[in-house]
Amino acid sequence: MANGFLYLISWYYNIELKTSENIFDFLNNDAYAGKIKVYIALNHILSFLIFPYVFLLIFYKNNVLRYLSLKKFNLWLIPLFLLLLFSLYPLMAYIAMEMNKIDWPPFISGLDNMAMESLTQLLKMDNFTDLLINITLIGIIPGITEEFLFRGIIQKELKNVITNYHIPVWLTAIFFGVMHFQIIGLFPKIIIGAVLGYAYHYSGSLLLPMLIHIFNNSFATVAYYFNPMSTIETGSYQEEISFLPVFLFTIMALIIFNYIHTQSKILQHANE
Repeated sequence: MANGFLYLISWYYNIELKTSENIFDFLNNDAYAGKIKVYIALNHILSFLIFPYVFLLIFYKNNVLRYLSLKKFNLWLIPLFLLLLFSLYPLMAYIAMEMNKIDWPPFISGLDNMAMESLTQLLKMDNFTDLLINITLIGIIPGITEEFLFRGIIQKELKNVITNYHIPVWLTAIFFGVMHFQIIGLFPKIIIGAVLGYAYHYSGSLLLPMLIHIFNNSFATVAYYFNPMSTIETGSYQEEISFLPVFLFTIMALIIFNYIHTQSKILQHANE
């Protein structure tokens, strides 16, 4: 249904889209690049926000806002979860490097190549205005819409039927990773998804994972703007990564996570 609506938009702009790959081909054409970015933004909003919101209206009616948990949270969680995410970057890079060494079947490696080429075309920025547009397209819109669906609905629905909160967090993170249709970037995406899931659980607010997601994507976009030669996805696949710093940063991440867990339990007991 979403694709049908978007093909109407492409018809209105007189853009012939025969395949999904066709969308990104037009990004190389300055005459169509802006229109295609509007197309991509609308596709994200429809798929991850509008249609899931209709689901909530059908099943939860007047309790949608309460269901979504868009409420205040302890602001100390923002720097802690950002530090947790950044300390896991080396591990993500190491996993991506090892995954890249595997001789994958052509149809699997083709997905990664297509994703990388599409992202490279999408991230083409000639000026500061392009940077702001891409921050909106890659950072703000996915940060809000993807968290709305994955953490706001999927994780919450799983949590309603599974008592152990770790299971909904990781199941949602796996689904989040798979939905990006990459093999080399699969486990880094799952790790990011887990961090976002725990941010939602420990804060009790959907606003925190939204903010972290926006910051993570926007940070990568800004980094690419100032250094286009940098690796777009998490990690560098061409250079060998030493295991020692990966190990040390992972230990730091575990310490940070344990601190968040401990402080959350203290605050929970204080509020009881």
